[in-house]
Amino acid sequence: MGDTVQVKVMEIDLDRRRISLSMKAAAETLGVEVEVKPMESDEAETEAEAEVEAPVEEAPAEETAE
Repeated sequence: MGDTVQVKVMEIDLDRRRISLSMKAAAETLGVEVEVKPMESDEAETEAEAEVEAPVEEAPAEETAE
């Protein structure tokens, strides 16, 4: 926090009162390469999504004797 950055305004949504900004697009315009690293919270979400998308193997049903 507190860093000064250059960004490019990508979209302005007046109805939702939001603006979309892009550091990567600004860097391309300026001719500078930028390495984009995911935030720690993004990495955790990505790992959680990968776990959810993994196929689940079902264990064979056990037979009960009556």
